[in-house]
Parts: sequence; C-alpha cells; structure tokens
Amino acid sequence: MTMIQYIFLVFFVGMLMSCGVDEFDDVKVETEVFEPEVVHVNDLLTKARSVVNSDVVKIECTTVKFPFKLIDFTQNTYTINTIETFNHLVSDSSIQIIDFVYPLQIIDNLGIEKTANSLWDFAEYTAGCYPQTLEISNNLFPAYVINETNSCYTIKYPLTLSKTDGSLIVVQDERTFIQKHASESLNFVFPFTLTNPIGETFMVKDADSLLKLLLNCNLWPIIDSTSIQINAFNFFACYELIFPLKVKIIGNTTPLIINNSEMFGNVLVQGRFESFIFPILLKASDGTIWTANNDEELNQLIDACFTSGDFIFLLLATPLFSDMPCYDLIFPFKVKTSNVQTIVQNYNQIDQMIQDSMFNQYNIEYPVAVKFKANGQQKTLLNIDDVLTTLNDCN
Repeated sequence: MTMIQYIFLVFFVGMLMSCGVDEFDDVKVETEVFEPEVVHVNDLLTKARSVVNSDVVKIECTTVKFPFKLIDFTQNTYTINTIETFNHLVSDSSIQIIDFVYPLQIIDNLGIEKTANSLWDFAEYTAGCYPQTLEISNNLFPAYVINETNSCYTIKYPLTLSKTDGSLIVVQDERTFIQKHASESLNFVFPFTLTNPIGETFMVKDADSLLKLLLNCNLWPIIDSTSIQINAFNFFACYELIFPLKVKIIGNTTPLIINNSEMFGNVLVQGRFESFIFPILLKASDGTIWTANNDEELNQLIDACFTSGDFIFLLLATPLFSDMPCYDLIFPFKVKTSNVQTIVQNYNQIDQMIQDSMFNQYNIEYPVAVKFKANGQQKTLLNIDDVLTTLNDCN
C-alpha cells in the first residue's frame, strides 16, 4: 500500500495551484540576529488591532480567550471581557497599552487551547501558525516557523525572508525568526531547505513544492481527489468520512475531535495528521456504513476500493482532472460497469460519463495506453498497479 499512500492528496493539491516565479533582483539583503533585550511593547498587539470586523481578538491562527487582561506603560491593568472593550482601550490615545497580562489562554484554528505563560511563549506559538490565507499563484508563501511542534520537518538556517516592501532579510536562527515574525509580515524566499528527524534534507524550490512536502507529513491519508474541494476533505480512499471522529496530530498529546471536513482539511494541509483513533465510521458509495476498529480493518476496507472503479484513478493525471496533466489517454479503449461495456472515444464522452452517479464504479478493460506530455512517449498499462505506479512517477 505504500505506493498509493500519497498519490491522491498530492494530485489534488496539484489541481488547485499553478506556479509563477518572483525574482528578487538588485535587492539589499539585511542579516538579522536575535536581540535579547526586553520587548517594551508587544508587537503582536499591532496584529490584533489590524483584524477588523471581528468579534474576537485574533492574532495569526490564534484567538485570545475572554476574559483576559492588558497592561499599560504605567503598569495599570485592564480586564477585557468583550471585543468592544478591547477595541476601545487600544484605540484610546491617552493610554499606552504595552502587552497582555500572562498567563494567557489562547485557542488555535484547530480548537486546541494553549496557555502562553509569557510574551515569548505567545510569540513562539503564533510564529508557528500555518497561514490562514494562502495564494501561491505568484509564488508567495507567508513565512512561519516550521519545526517538530507543528510538522515532520524543521527549517534549516540561515533563512532568507522577504518583507512586504520587497526587501530581504536573513535570519540566522529560529529565535531571530520568531522575533521578526512577531513584528511584521514576512514571506519565504525560495529555495530553502527542510530537514526531517533522521537528518535527510529536502530542497523547497517554490510554493508548490512546500505545499506538497507539508502534505507528505501526513502518514498515509488516501484522498479521492475527484470528490473533494479545498478545505472540504470529505473522503478517505473511496469512502465518505462520517464526522465527528478523533485523530492524533503532530504537536498535541491529546486526541483531537474533528467535527467536519473543513477541520480535517486544515489538519491535512498543515501536514499534522498522524493517525485515526478508532473506531471510525466510513460510508461506501452504495450507502453501506462500515466500521473500522483498527488499522488492519481499515486497510482491508481500503484494499476493497481497488477491486472496482479503477477508471477514476487513470483520469487523475489527465487534462480532465489536473491543471498540470502528466499524460493523455490514447483512444479508444473499453470500460465496464454492471456488466455493461462502453467504448471510450474521447474526453468529451468521459466528461458526460462523469455525470453518472455510478461513475466511480467503472472498471478499465485492460490494456489501456497513455502518452506522456513531457516527451511524447507511450506506455501500456496492464492493471491497476501499473496505473498507480504511473501516477506515482508523474508526481
């Protein structure tokens, strides 16, 4: 099963994005080092002020839990119970608010509650927030700290980052990165390097490759990419997930309850999925509800997905399903469902077939051939293993 562990999730991501390249010519690069002096004004408060039309105090991926306290320059403290009180206080020019009062309870975008015992704790946690908005078509990826607390990778320093004005800085270590992240918005500058726990290095050449590397942290979520939308990860292999369910994630010792597909998508895109906590319920295409009580039963259910409906997998790397197709199908060929044979003549016909509610049960009558777009070479596929191997090679 290892060959197909990542195929569908990776191909889904490929369908969502197209990459451009930003060039940084003739840009002055400044080297930044960690400054251990006391921070007199919490820069994170500036980020909290910038979030408008919100009923919560939100900083990066975290929400500050009410009630909390603020402290001003003369060491007076103020209890905050509502967003209105917060907005009024921080906008009052006669009061110089410098920080929160710690300990501070914060909740991240996965619903995990944390305690920040100091300004540094708070800055460290928010620096590790996965970007809340992501538009990588221009090869921009908001920079955040990647380490063992939120990923299976760690950034290798020194690291070059870009500011909003286009200038570049070099941070020499993680502490410097956290300090700079607290004070301003930054983007990754490609390429840079990630390492894993066993010392292997991975070159991140652009925003696309970073997304794919992060997704590969998920140990083996098999996603039917034809059935999901961004932030709507409804399917696992050929089954529909039934929520709520529990999972184990990187950086959290207690089980995380996943209430819906959007929340599951957030876990997967961040690359923090480790395993399901059994039992889990899965709904087959015919409406049958299956229970998997352990990994062995889940694997058996997944294996059953590949005994029928293999036509849909063949299409994943074609122009019908990918913005960056790997190959074209060579027509005609035959597929079959419910003992009814269909001769497939072109993509337009397949487009019509997809509207059929039974489409995911179409089987290929092998052999079938594909033509690679990169070099024009043809390959004959004799079985589902050949299809999956080819998809893996395309990636």
